[in-house]
Amino acid sequence: MAIPDLARLESINLREAWVSEPADFTPWLARKENLELLGESLGIPLELESTEQSVGPFAADILCRDPLSEQWVLIENQLAQTDHTHLGQIITYAAGLNAVTVIWIASKFVEQHRAALDWLNEITSEGTNFFGVEVELWRIGASPQMAPKFNIVSKPNAWSKQVPKVRRSGRKWDESSFFAALADRVPDAVAPARAMLTWAQEKMPDIWWGEGAQDGSFYAGLQVGSHRHLAFCVWTYGRLEFQFERMKYRPVFDDRDKRLELMRKLNDQAGLGLSEKRVDLRPSVGLVTLNDLTKRQAFFEVLDWYVDEITEAANGD
Repeated sequence: MAIPDLARLESINLREAWVSEPADFTPWLARKENLELLGESLGIPLELESTEQSVGPFAADILCRDPLSEQWVLIENQLAQTDHTHLGQIITYAAGLNAVTVIWIASKFVEQHRAALDWLNEITSEGTNFFGVEVELWRIGASPQMAPKFNIVSKPNAWSKQVPKVRRSGRKWDESSFFAALADRVPDAVAPARAMLTWAQEKMPDIWWGEGAQDGSFYAGLQVGSHRHLAFCVWTYGRLEFQFERMKYRPVFDDRDKRLELMRKLNDQAGLGLSEKRVDLRPSVGLVTLNDLTKRQAFFEVLDWYVDEITEAANGD
């Protein structure tokens, strides 16, 4: 048997691939395939929500969602070794965005900052997670291609035991399985749910099917620039859930008065009866409410206005 001629792995300076952290690395990491690579390293599914997310006068690098837990995931990047400024930023951003998982990525973690993340994992409540991740670049021999590698240097206690349980807990829903479950559980909700999917396919076609173990869902989404807007979620237990909580982090409807305007239109024109106290949360109504065709038509007219407000603002009108 011939002995194979093996090449050597060569470590590459990160700046060869990404000259600038905000202009190069953050957009690269925000791509679906690269978030999947990071998520596989951590055991967390990651779905992009936005980049350069405003938090008061600051801007967080990447905001994601964990589709299994429906919780926020904040990612802060550095192409250098960790520093005190970024430690303060991840705490500030986590509080401002109510993120429950924080991922701090750098070329190198100094021991004091790794220890700080370990300490945060010890003192914060269960379900709040801090990760420290070092990013590397490697090349095989003279190959022009480079490959990234994520190394976890700090993680929550017993995380390795939690990950398999999380991965087993979900299932991927689709149109067929969703409507079969809805028809079985709440038959009268099928018609309005079908109408919402039809509307979404035309007006907010970035549709995402949930991964709940027991309950199926789909979200109506619209990608405008670096922001993914989500209007509502429909559930197999017959509820329609409005995503006001997510709207807080998107242009136009990050203004509380605009969210109130939307809620009042839903109440006044479609008769939904949403509580204004929940304008920063995710209020819901029974889907059967929209079996009334007049209400349903008015509901879609309000959603059309919502989409128009987003697109007109993005186009500078």
